[in-house]
Amino acid sequence: MKLRQRSPLLWTVATVFCALAFARGATAVGKYSRVVSYEDEIVVRCPDPTKESVRILEKYSDVWRREKGSIDLRVKAHAFLSLRRYFPECSVVISDLEDHVQRAEAMMFPAKKAEEEAWIQDVLNEVLPSKQNLAECEEAVARLEAQEQSWFEEYHNYEAIKKWYAKLASDHSTLVRHVPSIGQSGEGRDMPAVHITASSNPERKKIYFQCQIHAREWISGATCMYISNYFVQNYGSNADVTSLLDNLEFIVLPFANPDGYAYTWSNDRLWRKNRAATSNAACRGVDLNRNFPLGWELGNDPNKDCAQDYGGPREMSEPETRNIISYYRKNAPIVGMIDWHSFGDDILHPWGWTKSAAPSIQYIQSLGHKMAAAIEEVHGTSYTPESSHELYMAYGLAADWFYSDDAAETNGGYRTVSYVVELRNKRSFLLPPEEIIPTGEEIIPAVTQFAKSVMEKPLSYNGQRDPIQMKYKYQYQNKYQDSRSFDT
Repeated sequence: MKLRQRSPLLWTVATVFCALAFARGATAVGKYSRVVSYEDEIVVRCPDPTKESVRILEKYSDVWRREKGSIDLRVKAHAFLSLRRYFPECSVVISDLEDHVQRAEAMMFPAKKAEEEAWIQDVLNEVLPSKQNLAECEEAVARLEAQEQSWFEEYHNYEAIKKWYAKLASDHSTLVRHVPSIGQSGEGRDMPAVHITASSNPERKKIYFQCQIHAREWISGATCMYISNYFVQNYGSNADVTSLLDNLEFIVLPFANPDGYAYTWSNDRLWRKNRAATSNAACRGVDLNRNFPLGWELGNDPNKDCAQDYGGPREMSEPETRNIISYYRKNAPIVGMIDWHSFGDDILHPWGWTKSAAPSIQYIQSLGHKMAAAIEEVHGTSYTPESSHELYMAYGLAADWFYSDDAAETNGGYRTVSYVVELRNKRSFLLPPEEIIPTGEEIIPAVTQFAKSVMEKPLSYNGQRDPIQMKYKYQYQNKYQDSRSFDT
């Protein structure tokens, strides 16, 4: 092929451009390497009729999913025989977990993409040093730009997501403010945040989205990016988005658990907790969604540090938890909050720590049903709206604390309407990347419904404390710690 003549200056510019473009594209997905093997592991479904049976089942291994009447467990295959002595009705859901993960990895990181990146690297290693075939360089840049346009067709690592949010802010500086770090994790990683609004009203109300608190739930972080991008791209052209950003501020925390998320890319794809050291050298990590103050004493055992839902040696023991609580208080008033999770197709409202009705229960129940209806209209996905404890009892939840009197007392006269949304897929945490966009598409109407409702009718808080919370605080007054004492 005959090469077009280029001036030395033009060649230099093209070379630098190609190199920079490659650098952007090559970090789009980032390196993924798994060290942990899941050989001899399976996932089983067992009946879950009583609290006593749950205690027995949880001893075996990792609880993947609870539904009314059943519980899914990740267990060693050889332990299944012992398990069936207690629960003969247990059945296998995933018969080979290692194969299941490998299949998911093949979908997340297809050979085609690896070949594409290898081809681009060849261009840089061989074509550019010999100053030949600039047309191929241009083609490589075009392919990389196409990859950037398909950001939501794949998952991304911690560093790539940080850069994506920073770029979103720099490209849309009138709408997005990037906070490089609200504090650092246990291993010293930054916890960035972005604020999205078109309002200049200093008293504007805010909505908070929390992402990736459980490390293996990758669709959580991907959905938060999809929502952020949708708001920014549709401001000025979509009436609902424009109205929301003109009147509200959205705060997005991409990584509630940055250390755990990074670990799922480097070692163990199914890791859930953070990476804190515990009293047991063989077991690391605290479940950050069991480390918040409300109800912690009722269900968290400090000696249970090998459990997947280990809530820490004490409430708010983890720097990530304290950073979140502190940032919440600095950004009052926050009138709405969603903690994004997977998997299960659920919209869960408080409480998880008690079966007693939460304050303004009819309001949060009704809004949950409206959100579920909005989701179903898009792709027909059916979400179940219910209180967290109806699915299972859980203590020290982030969403429970955000709805608590403790949080409300410094929140400018409002109680934060809070939900846990368990995103689509009832079988596994390994949601294929081709479902990122459909998930985002069906969530947008629910987010719109949620934001409009809390904007137009926020829950006021006049200082009258909830009797159930008062009883808990009195019962554990020698151990209960006011979260404000941890503000940084």
